[in-house]
Amino acid sequence: MITYIYVLNKFSDDQVRINLNNLSRNFELDNNYKSVSLCTTDSNFNKPAIKIQPGFYCPYCTNDGKVHDATCINPYNTLLTTEGIQDILKSYTPKKPKNQDDPKYILYRWVNKSLTDDDFKKLKNNVSIRNNELIVKPGRTLLSLKQVIVRRGKPSSKQEGNLCKQPSRVIINYLSKEGKSFIIKISKNGSVNIWSASKEYVSSKFLNELCKKINDTEGAVDSEYTFIRNISSIKSATMSLKLGEVGSAEVINMESFQNKLPDNKDFVIPGLGKVTNIGLKNNRLKGVKKSPSKTIIYILLSPTKHINILVYEQEINIILSDLNGLGNDATQVKKELDDIRNKILKLLPSEKLVNVNKHKIKLNTFQEKQIKHNTINGKAPHGSACRKTSGNNDRLTYNRPVPYSFHGRCSDGLYHKVEGNEFEGLWYPCCYSLGKKKEEQYRQYLIKGFNGPIDDSKTGTLIPGTTQRESRKFKGLDSRSKKSLIRAINKIRPPCNINFKSRYRCLASPSCPEGWGGIGKTNFYYLTHKTISNVLENDYICYYIPIRSTIHHYSIQYNKLLVYSTQGANVFVRNTNEKDRKGLCIINCNDILFKKDLEPLEGSILNNFGKMENKYKMVMIPKDSTKAPWLVVHKEMKSINFDPITLQVFKSDDRKGYYKLGNNDKVFKQLGSVYLKDNLKNNEYYTFKVSFTANGKLSSKLPFIKQKKNDVRMTDLSNTIDYFNRNMTLHRSSNKFFMKYEAEGGVYGDSKNGMRLTLIK
Repeated sequence: MITYIYVLNKFSDDQVRINLNNLSRNFELDNNYKSVSLCTTDSNFNKPAIKIQPGFYCPYCTNDGKVHDATCINPYNTLLTTEGIQDILKSYTPKKPKNQDDPKYILYRWVNKSLTDDDFKKLKNNVSIRNNELIVKPGRTLLSLKQVIVRRGKPSSKQEGNLCKQPSRVIINYLSKEGKSFIIKISKNGSVNIWSASKEYVSSKFLNELCKKINDTEGAVDSEYTFIRNISSIKSATMSLKLGEVGSAEVINMESFQNKLPDNKDFVIPGLGKVTNIGLKNNRLKGVKKSPSKTIIYILLSPTKHINILVYEQEINIILSDLNGLGNDATQVKKELDDIRNKILKLLPSEKLVNVNKHKIKLNTFQEKQIKHNTINGKAPHGSACRKTSGNNDRLTYNRPVPYSFHGRCSDGLYHKVEGNEFEGLWYPCCYSLGKKKEEQYRQYLIKGFNGPIDDSKTGTLIPGTTQRESRKFKGLDSRSKKSLIRAINKIRPPCNINFKSRYRCLASPSCPEGWGGIGKTNFYYLTHKTISNVLENDYICYYIPIRSTIHHYSIQYNKLLVYSTQGANVFVRNTNEKDRKGLCIINCNDILFKKDLEPLEGSILNNFGKMENKYKMVMIPKDSTKAPWLVVHKEMKSINFDPITLQVFKSDDRKGYYKLGNNDKVFKQLGSVYLKDNLKNNEYYTFKVSFTANGKLSSKLPFIKQKKNDVRMTDLSNTIDYFNRNMTLHRSSNKFFMKYEAEGGVYGDSKNGMRLTLIK
């Protein structure tokens, strides 16, 4: 895909050719031209008028709850009403400050009925306290949203609500027939900038139509406004590439790619140009900029022409610019970009990640974009509708349900906001943590259901996989049949295990021989960057086993089968006529399965992983070796699929609820300091339920949820912790599915095992 920035009639003088006031007020809107605005130092005009969100009012045009006046001098700095503050408090838990008199913690003082005289003035005396009761009258306040919501991190140094976003320019928003928006900026000297438009909209046909629209408004001064080709040109062009659709690379190994590019010095890329550290404008430092997820390359093609290349793991953006313009021929510009693209693709690492599964999806139409994002507008959710992550200090906890829907799954420990969040007149789903009061409300929501009063025509999301608007309404548990409730319980019930009993010591006898109770000959581990070397050193066969099954050591001696608990403290015993042996077995509820009971899978490890259904996990068993471990890997990481684990807690700092975790007096450094919410005793052992985000990452908000205090210590948890922090990435491109591991030094794949790994750690 290529988008262009086009300059129509680049006049170099200050002659007034367009009356911006006439243009903005008389410009006719339609299905394509969606809005027009003009802002100067002393006036403002917006058509259609800018909406005012419920619970706010404008102190400049004095409107509230609907729209600003079209000529409102400042439609960007709305203030709250008392009703608006009450609406905020329905979903916002005020933070307890160190200094309770700090002006920005007014919501905390509101909830705790400790408002100060200054607070009452800001609330315009619409709030009062009588007999320790808060009396709230409908009315306006002097408070903005930023003055009451305490955000993490340092406050912004930017001036709040700039009066003029684009001073002395008419700004027109255009929506193409493909559903793509771009912006048209018109200055009084007659120069017009068209931003991020496709090829069709930098053609003579469209440019002449735009000139006619300007003339129809009586905006032209003295003479008719026309398209002058010799002073018009494409300023820059951006080509966006999705890997997997072009070239041989599927997913870029960023570290390997960056190692090919020198730091802090100029160098030449054959066939392209010079990578220079000094830019064409303002002598700004350019060259190569590297980060773990992105590489930016600045290449000088000529004294006036340059390209910026932005390389991501699965995407490349090429921006071609010229100080003198790129001409009017978009086809010729495309040919130049194609040539640059082909040369860049040759720079990419040749190492490939293994294709696991194919999902052929091409996003050519607006409907396909709707299906991808699950939204009415075909775009990813806006941050004001639902922030992607919890905030600057927590980029690992995802607030958006998966799939993005009112019926999608939230990360462990997070729950759907019942009504969702409103943005631009539509309602969107979002996930939040719950306090005790909110938790009780959520329980009632599950029991009673959600049936309004709501307008489902305003839902901003779709039924996953379709272009049909979804409903927020659903029936609660108390309206469902007994059969449906049983089915639901069966889906979430904990794993049922055989009844282990405490082991007992006994003397040698026919019923209890000496040495009875030996452990099996092999171990099992989760598949991590530390254990994957076993796959490359041994011939493994794949098997699917039930997702909630567990693996145990067993031994058969003297016609007795002994199955040992995972902690080795308890044992299950039953009679058997099988030969003496030791090893590993699988327990699925009351069934005990041995290797001979499992059905081996054909094909490579990664292909089997890609085809695996979510109701299974995959166990990899060495074909010949009795020393190599069994390896286990899940496709979906959910807390329900893991038994609680026992961890030792260490008080890490003065922050309430923060601890380091470990075992046998050793700290798991890879976890860092984690928030556990509860007040726990230092150096003591507790049983925890593990908590994951919806995309299978260990939650950073509340990674472990305390179940009970426990004196039983686990023998070795390092592999389990590595797995919970697993550095495996699932890449889904437009038509393929890849799996990438961060491997330890010296670990590489081979064709025999159907796996190729690149050294990226």
